[in-house]
Amino acid sequence: TWKETYSVLRDAGDLAGKAVSILGDGAVGLSFAYWARFLGASSIEVVGKRDFRLERALRLGADSVVRMTREGTYSGGRDFDVVVDTIGNDESVARSLPRLRDYGQILVYGIGSTFETRFDRSLGPVRWSYVQANPNEAAVHDEVLGVLKSHPGNPADWVTETISIDGILAGFKHLEEPASLKALIRFS
Repeated sequence: TWKETYSVLRDAGDLAGKAVSILGDGAVGLSFAYWARFLGASSIEVVGKRDFRLERALRLGADSVVRMTREGTYSGGRDFDVVVDTIGNDESVARSLPRLRDYGQILVYGIGSTFETRFDRSLGPVRWSYVQANPNEAAVHDEVLGVLKSHPGNPADWVTETISIDGILAGFKHLEEPASLKALIRFS
């Protein structure tokens, strides 16, 4: 997750001084918040549904969090340079368009049910771009390891369960719980 999200943000261009909104509060969304802060974003908002994850987002670099309703609606900040969609649905992208600055960028990391975009592009500013993320983990492997060695984070901020390979079926069930984030599978 760390290498994927870092490579996507690095390839998106210079984030220094930019306002970033991240749609999604899972491990991927939290990683995007962490890396956006590391790459110099001036403000970071995370939009999500689970309070415990939104609290973690604040610890990992977000300046503000916005609670999304069950129906997927939210009312957060405005005037973002970059909106990162980790959810992968056109409705979340469409809702974020009015929040985008002129020359802003919608960066879609989440994978939707189709590769077609089905939203009204006129909802956004006159000039903006839509980028389907293409993570390149291999290209940033050494860079990410170097960053994590010099700025060690707490893996517990992302990993909420450690599961033995023998208990993997129960572990998958546990991942459906609201307080779950990401599991580490132990093979020994």
